[in-house]
Amino acid sequence: GQNKYGRYNYSGEIESSRLTDALERHLHQYLTNEDIDESSYHHIAHVAANALMLLDGILTKKVIDNRNKVYSNE
Repeated sequence: GQNKYGRYNYSGEIESSRLTDALERHLHQYLTNEDIDESSYHHIAHVAANALMLLDGILTKKVIDNRNKVYSNE
C-alpha cells in the first residue's frame, strides 16, 4: 500500500471504520474463493495487515473510534 497510500500512512490518525471496512472486504473476497487481489497480495495478508494497523492505532491512541455505538456494552 506504500505506493497507493504513502509510507507509514497507518501511523497517523485514521478512522477505525476505514480499517475494519477494508478488513471485512478482503475477508469476504477470500471467503468467496478469491485469493489474490489487484496488488498481487493474498487477501488474508490484507486482513492481517488491517488488523495489525487497527491494533497499532488503538494502542497508540491514534485511531478515531467511530464504531456504531448502538452495539456498545456501555
